[in-house]
Amino acid sequence: MSKEKFQNMRLFERMAVRLANHIGISEEQYFECLKPALQSYFKHLRYADIVGPLIRYDHSENKMSLQQIATKYHVSVRTVRYALEKGMPNRGTESTE
Repeated sequence: MSKEKFQNMRLFERMAVRLANHIGISEEQYFECLKPALQSYFKHLRYADIVGPLIRYDHSENKMSLQQIATKYHVSVRTVRYALEKGMPNRGTESTE
């Protein structure tokens, strides 16, 4: 596995854990510690599906700017805008924009 793919996978896993904690379905801190069924569920989602709710939370509750959110989640400002406007992740977004 290339270094970039490995980094993308680790980012995906970190955000999956963050989402699981955010919505109250887990208190684990590492992807490997999540229940196997939850790991499997997350593996079927795209990165944009996972960070969408986190983007909306950071914008509304933490009052973060679009640029701050884009930097935090490694996505484009356009993706952040789309997630905020549509209430769902951008279907055409790659995981590492």
